[in-house]
Amino acid sequence: MSEDFQGSSVARQAESHCLFESKFYHTSIYLLLYSFECILKAHILNAYIKGKSPKKPDRTHKIYELIKDAKFKYIDLFGHQTSVPVQIQDPDWVSMRYRVNDFASASEKDINTLNVNLNKSINYVRKNML
Repeated sequence: MSEDFQGSSVARQAESHCLFESKFYHTSIYLLLYSFECILKAHILNAYIKGKSPKKPDRTHKIYELIKDAKFKYIDLFGHQTSVPVQIQDPDWVSMRYRVNDFASASEKDINTLNVNLNKSINYVRKNML
């Protein structure tokens, strides 16, 4: 099952890249957030299977809950100079995968920053997979 989450993450990240290159930013960011959700759930599930966590991944889509459940203390999606503890980042972004229209007025620079940081975060979790 963990492999299913990992495979979905890789596929959505690749699709997102193609869409981003074609300037389909909303769909690209949506797929990146979906990829991030999948890789976090894979990480949590691997920890559970290996007995390193008593908790299976919840059926949540809330990115910050998944980051906390995955035991990552610092994930920076917003391009801050230094990482900010997850629990004090903007709570309005908790379910941002379903709020991509919030980016409609964002500048191309801001969208690019989010794209870069999401890709880094996905790759970081993948690299540190249990």
